Amino acid sequence: MPLTLLCYGFLFLAVALLWLPGRSRVPPWSVAFALACLAGLASGQLDGAAVLFIIALAGAVYLSEREELATWSRAALLLGVVFGSFALGAHRMPHFHNWLVAADLTISADALPISLYLNFDKTVPGLLLLGFAHPRISERREWVLLAKRIWPLGGYLLALLLALALASGKIRFDPKWPDCLPLWLLTNLFFVCMAEEAFFRGFLQRRAEAALAQRRGGKLLALALASLAFGAAHYGGGVGYVLIATLAGLCYGAVYQRTKRIEAAILLHGLVNAVHFLFFTYPVLA
Repeated sequence: MPLTLLCYGFLFLAVALLWLPGRSRVPPWSVAFALACLAGLASGQLDGAAVLFIIALAGAVYLSEREELATWSRAALLLGVVFGSFALGAHRMPHFHNWLVAADLTISADALPISLYLNFDKTVPGLLLLGFAHPRISERREWVLLAKRIWPLGGYLLALLLALALASGKIRFDPKWPDCLPLWLLTNLFFVCMAEEAFFRGFLQRRAEAALAQRRGGKLLALALASLAFGAAHYGGGVGYVLIATLAGLCYGAVYQRTKRIEAAILLHGLVNAVHFLFFTYPVLA
């Protein structure tokens, strides 16, 4: 148990250090991530094959940003990043043994039960994509400016998404303060929202925009493609959930396009999830 706590403690730290001000030849987040992998190996959260897969994905992400690469080489690397990220995000790699913190939790009395995991595998692609391939905020004034830019639009989009979810009949008003709230908030923002936004907005949408830059309506098409992919990734919840997730993806993507900051999409995503968790049926009505 102590080694498992150490593993996920270093993983939390690695994500937080992505936004550490300053530059260094060896990024602090990468040191914390390496320690998380070592603790994961020692605690049984990771097998040796998992570490090799992480190294391969890190190499693909890093090399795909090299401008001097031939077109076919870059395309092959980008495909590798897509499939590797999907395999980890969908928990398709058998060599990762995510920590089950609590099983069959009932957050809302009339909702489906959930299990609370700390997902090492899903966090990996987001961490690598943001660490190696996406600019991040590094100064306090940039955070203040971002808050001013996203507040009005973010509020409207939050209200729209929750109104649509209520209209779908999948949730109802249900204010609560569960005991697991602190851990849920941390894991949701640091692991879930960071990972999903890094991949769907910071990678897919950004790359699609670059590929379609010379095409009329290219930005809108890139937004639509990333949002549809985000919705499809939630197919496990049924058709209704896919539609709501696609609309949510459009909202997160619109904020990302407007601000050019991945932090805006992560924070809006985290806010939507937190309001859902605290004030409405979570996850959905049984």
